[in-house]
Amino acid sequence: IQSAYDDKGVVASYGVEAGLRFAKTFSDGFSLFFGGNVSYVKSQILEWIETPAYPNLSVIGTPADAARGLVALGFFQNQAEIDASPKQEFGQVKVGDIKYKDVNGDGFINENDMVAMDYGSAFPALNYGFNLGFEYQGIGINLSFQGAAGQTKNLREVDGVWGALSNNRNLSREYYDNCFDRAGANALYPRLSTTDVANNAQNSTIWYRNVSWLKLRDCEIYYKLPASSLQRMKISGFKIFVQGQNLLSFDNIPAMDAENLNTGYPVLKAVNMGLSVTF
Repeated sequence: IQSAYDDKGVVASYGVEAGLRFAKTFSDGFSLFFGGNVSYVKSQILEWIETPAYPNLSVIGTPADAARGLVALGFFQNQAEIDASPKQEFGQVKVGDIKYKDVNGDGFINENDMVAMDYGSAFPALNYGFNLGFEYQGIGINLSFQGAAGQTKNLREVDGVWGALSNNRNLSREYYDNCFDRAGANALYPRLSTTDVANNAQNSTIWYRNVSWLKLRDCEIYYKLPASSLQRMKISGFKIFVQGQNLLSFDNIPAMDAENLNTGYPVLKAVNMGLSVTF
C-alpha cells in the first residue's frame, strides 16, 4: 500500500582533508620533524518540504545542524528607545534588555524573526593539528597542537557563567563586569535581574558564538642516554622526561573553555615527570 506520506529532502555534504609530514636527520646527528593535518566539512540543505511564513524561516541553504535565533541589535538604552521600537513579544521589556531586529518587517519581534546562524552546532567545520620536534645529543622536545573553528555554541548552556542572578543563581565575574548595569553602552550582556526575564532568555546572537580555539595538547622535553652508555649499563633505552597536557589555550570565549562549553568544565592541565628504562 502506498503511504500517504513521502520523505523528501536533499542535504549536500562537502569535505576536504589534507596532511603533510617532514622528517630529516642531519650529518651532525641533529634530527628535526614537523607535520600537520587539516579537514573542513560543510553541509547544506538543498531541498526540504516547507511552507515558511517568511523567507528567513526557510531552512533551504542553511547547514543541516544550524542553530536558529534572533538577531540582537544591542540593549535598550532608555524608555524612549523601547517606545519607538517594534514590539517585542516576550514579556515586559525594560531598559537594559536585549533589543532584537525585526527581520521580517511586520512590526513585531517574535519567533518569526529567527534566522539560521552561520555555522552548525553539532561539530566544528574546521579541524586542524600540527606537531613539531627535534633531538640533538639526546636532548629533545616534542610539541603537538590541536585546533578547531566554525562551530556555533550557546553561552547560556553554561548557566553558572552566563546566568544573571535569577532563581538564586550565582553571578560570575564575567557577567557582572560586562552586564548593562555596569558597562552601559559597552555591555556584552543584558541587565541583572533576580527574576527570569523571558526577553533576554531567547536564543539570539547575544548568546550564540562562532567558537574557535587552539591548544598545546601535548608537550614533552626529554633526555636520552647515548648508545655508548647504554651498552655499558646493558640496557637498550634510558629516557628522563617531563610531559605536559593542555598547557596553553587560545580561544575567543571569555571566562570559559571554548572547546567544552557544552559540559561547563574546562580541560584539565597536567604535568608528569618520569623515567623510562628499556631492557
